[in-house]
Amino acid sequence: MNFNHSTPAQNLAELRLRFRESSGVETLRIAAWLHANLTVAQIKNLFSLSDAQVTALRIRLVALRDQLRSLEQVKGE
Repeated sequence: MNFNHSTPAQNLAELRLRFRESSGVETLRIAAWLHANLTVAQIKNLFSLSDAQVTALRIRLVALRDQLRSLEQVKGE
């Protein structure tokens, strides 16, 4: 029996790739997860960003997270 596994670093690298290639609700969900679960240092390392770029990305993540929250609150008739 063969088992496949991935490390947390590999999982984050895959999530970064998915975030870059995602669209729509998937983008919003990934952004919300990144904002909620990663520290500033982790974001900086994962995306290879400067401090100013991390700040800009975190602002973007918050905006995307807020869009997801708004979307989740929308109800039909």
